[in-house]
Amino acid sequence: MSTPFPLPSTQTVIKGAATYARDLAERVIATFLQAFVGAVVLTQPLDLHMWHRSKERSTRRDR
Repeated sequence: MSTPFPLPSTQTVIKGAATYARDLAERVIATFLQAFVGAVVLTQPLDLHMWHRSKERSTRRDR
């Protein structure tokens, strides 16, 4: 049975699906790492300041 348009072979479809899956996994991992590093970079100075202020307040109460 002949189709009016050419269909790719099964091997071509499998290769395309594998490439798509690998690319999707790479993008998900890269996005997660970028978000994680960005959050650490943005919150690190704020966390240090918060802990420093907390320590100052606790030492004042102990006096």
